[in-house]
Amino acid sequence: MKKILKNLKTKLSVEDGKVKLDKLQSHLGDLGDFELDGYYAFNDAISYTGSILLSKESSEKLMSNKGVLGTLTGILNDKSSGRVRLPFAVGGTIDKPNVAIDYSSMTDNLKKKVTD
Repeated sequence: MKKILKNLKTKLSVEDGKVKLDKLQSHLGDLGDFELDGYYAFNDAISYTGSILLSKESSEKLMSNKGVLGTLTGILNDKSSGRVRLPFAVGGTIDKPNVAIDYSSMTDNLKKKVTD
C-alpha cells in the first residue's frame, strides 16, 4: 500500500545533536491524518511518538468488528469526531527501528474517558 504525504507541517529545530520535530502533521489519503513528535539524533538514535487519526470510513470499518479489535477501537474512538486515533511510538535506531502501539497513551486516554 503506497500513501503519499501531503501538506506536511511542522516546527523543526536542531539542538543537542538532534533534529527535532514538533507536531509534524500530514494527510495519508483515505487512511486519515497523522501527527508525529520526536527526534533523530546524529548517532542514528530515533525517538518518536505520534498518532494516526483514521478517516471516518476506516474508523467505522474497524468499529464494526465484533471481536477484540472492535472493543479496542471503542476505547480509541474520539467521540467529538467519530474517528479512531491509533497512538504509536518509534524508537531504536535508523537501521533497527522499533515500532509499537503506544499503550501508555492508550491508558492515559482511557483514564480521561472514565473521569469525564
